[in-house]
Amino acid sequence: MQPSETGIWHSSILNELAYFHVSDNYAVDIMHDIYEVVAPKEIKLVIGALINQKLFTLEELNRRILSYSYGYKYEENRPSPIFASSLNNPGGASGQTAAQSVCLVKYLPLIIGDKVPQGCDCWEILLLLFDIFKIISATWISSEGTIYLRNLVEEHYRLYLSKFSDQHLTPKQHFMTQYHRIIRQLGPLNQYSCMRFEGKHKSMKNYARLCNNFQNIAKTLPKKHQTNQSYKCLLKEPVGKLQCDLFDQSVVHIASLEAAEILVQELNISLLSDVTITGRVVIKGCDFRVRSIIMLPPEDVDNDALFSQIISIVVEKKEVYVLVKDMETLYYERHYQAFAVNICSYHSIVFANTVIFWTSNLYMHLSHTKSRKHVFSFPAGVAASKVDCMAFISI
Repeated sequence: MQPSETGIWHSSILNELAYFHVSDNYAVDIMHDIYEVVAPKEIKLVIGALINQKLFTLEELNRRILSYSYGYKYEENRPSPIFASSLNNPGGASGQTAAQSVCLVKYLPLIIGDKVPQGCDCWEILLLLFDIFKIISATWISSEGTIYLRNLVEEHYRLYLSKFSDQHLTPKQHFMTQYHRIIRQLGPLNQYSCMRFEGKHKSMKNYARLCNNFQNIAKTLPKKHQTNQSYKCLLKEPVGKLQCDLFDQSVVHIASLEAAEILVQELNISLLSDVTITGRVVIKGCDFRVRSIIMLPPEDVDNDALFSQIISIVVEKKEVYVLVKDMETLYYERHYQAFAVNICSYHSIVFANTVIFWTSNLYMHLSHTKSRKHVFSFPAGVAASKVDCMAFISI
């Protein structure tokens, strides 16, 4: 073939690497594929179809999106309102950043799911997409999980094309049909996402705006970045030590704390002793706050997920103890993409550094209703009587 027919004039220099060839590179970027294109497009199509079925109005949806309590983890990335012009052009710009799209995907079932009847075909398209989203965003996945992913993608697009017959699969949607094979070859896809790398854009743009350098900005920005990174490295403790930041510390009598007898027994101190409590602790980047929810490691792979609510955080002898109120996992409600739980009355103590992995992907916080029941991040205005459990937890 002639170069004019293919656009390829010479071999890439990357092909000289021992274990790499451009034609065998299957790495994909789920941020640009899913977060910014596939998820926004399909959400707009389904929302438009549900509005046409008069299940809810666009104004009602936007009101819930704006008034929803997203918790401290996603408060900065709360989704923007959805405009009618955007619904009319599903393939166009969504008006959401990648982080906002992730937030919308995680919360949409709880925001508007109570307005959608069980068994709705359009809603099933989104539920399948959300199931796929959780797998491809996972930090680890089994070989059996890749087979399940392939079946989910096939079922998803079969239903998608039958419901929206005027649509066709775009290249990025087609990439999803190959995700199961790519995961088996390269591992979980979140490690190839550009999300964390593009998080540097904001700081670089701020540097560029403030330095007023109009001649050699390509030299100034790397120099400022390297200086900033060096400063951060000097402040940090050596690798291997527990990286722990405490906020809002205070000294109190241990007898004044809830479930003080459990703390006394675990810490082996007197009931008259003073202890240091903190409202927030960040360990290795994992943020623990009083009244937030943590996920505990399951006792067995066949057991349901275990959740607890943080009651207090105690620092004693350079150890961080988390007093939690345990929760009973009832069932998984797929319609809301959430676990139904009951809040129990008994307490336990866990070490913060032992639950970092399990709680790092927990996204929601607890909100209260006037009925004194707990509805886990449920939309404002939904009566507690509409749910048959004390709380919903989405992960």
